Amino acid sequence: MVIDCAIYCKRPGWEIVNDTALPVVCAIHPLMRSGAFSAEDAVRYLSAEGVLAKPEALRPNEPHAPRLGLISRQTNTASLSYVIERLSKLVAE
Repeated sequence: MVIDCAIYCKRPGWEIVNDTALPVVCAIHPLMRSGAFSAEDAVRYLSAEGVLAKPEALRPNEPHAPRLGLISRQTNTASLSYVIERLSKLVAE
């Protein structure tokens, strides 16, 4: 799932920013680095869209990243696509 998630995230410009064997996905978009929106903004937006996420501090001198709730055994390609579509919609606004 993480390999698929990395591919899905990169298409609309998101970068996976955590490196762990755990099934946890944290991502940053370049617009976050420029201050256009924050992980907290993304988490609020995703929550309103029914997606579980929380802001996570991962790297020094980097903005917080949304930690995405994509770790359920029920997670599949359709649910991953839904989350990435929501993230893409957020970036477009």
